[in-house]
This record gives sequence, C-alpha cells and structure tokens, in this order.
Amino acid sequence: RQLWAYAVDQNFLDEICQMEQLELLHLDKVTATDLSSRRKLSKLTSLTVINASKVQDLAWVPQHAGLQAIAIGELKAIHDLTPLSTLTHLRALGVEGGVWTPMQVATLAPLAALSNLESLFITNLQVTDKSLQPLHALANLRVLQCAQFFARDALDSHAAPRPELRCDWFDEASWRPE
Repeated sequence: RQLWAYAVDQNFLDEICQMEQLELLHLDKVTATDLSSRRKLSKLTSLTVINASKVQDLAWVPQHAGLQAIAIGELKAIHDLTPLSTLTHLRALGVEGGVWTPMQVATLAPLAALSNLESLFITNLQVTDKSLQPLHALANLRVLQCAQFFARDALDSHAAPRPELRCDWFDEASWRPE
C-alpha cells in the first residue's frame, strides 16, 4: 500500500503503476518523462514526485477525489500550476524548488480553486507576479510555509484577516536581523 522508489525510469514507473492498491507513493530522482501511467493508481491518497527534471507539465497529476496530498519538488521544467486548479479535494499541497535552485511559476492563481486546502508548502518557489492574493480565497488554509520571496506587505495583508493561519513570515521577529 506504500512505496518509496528512487531512480525511477520509465520502465520502473510503468511497473509501479501496476500496483493498483497503492495508497502512498513517493518517487525520487525520476527520469521517466511520461507520468500518465500513474492514472491507474486510483487508490492513491498521497503522491510525492521529487527531482523529475524531464517532466514538462502537470497534466499527469491524479484527478480522483481520494487524493488528499500532493508534493512536487525540483520539477525544473514546470512553470504553470494550472493543472492543479481542478484538485479541489486536496487538503495538502507542496510545490517546491530544490535546495539550491528555486522552482519558478508565473502565478499562484490556479491554487485559488483549492477550497479544501489546509496546508500549503511553497518553500523555494518563486512567483513571477509576487502575489499571494490568490491564496486569500482559501478559507480552510491553516498552514503556509514559504520562503522570503514575497514582500512584507503582501504577507501582512494575507495575515491580517486570518489569525488562524500559521506562517513563519507573519511574525515580525522573522524579518529583523539578529
């Protein structure tokens, strides 16, 4: 029911996707280019794909309602989050760059539709429009983890109406030099 796989080429991924009872799948160092075979995994509740530099888009992301959490990281060719906008059932989402290289996207606007989202991790994600405004629509969001890529006033305007939302950058002490 749970699998962590490393160095996942196309053949390995296709074999993994024959395990239709998988509920949790963690893929790291993915050299496969076509992740669409994971559509067979209709029982997944959690999916992580890390270090998949050959993946060109997010069209492969599972759409079934049982999926509760997705984490993608170090997908350097991905710059558009639009395919995530249909995942309204998600409770946790991570879209992150690597340790040394940020992931870059144009906007967080596609995430505004994720009405059930409770936790969002966008550490080392640079957003071209530098706006957190799309996240204002996420009434259930309780945890926001991000890097200091957003202006102080953008974070303050997001924090003010949301006292239940936790984010390290909402604390003024986080912005003061030691």
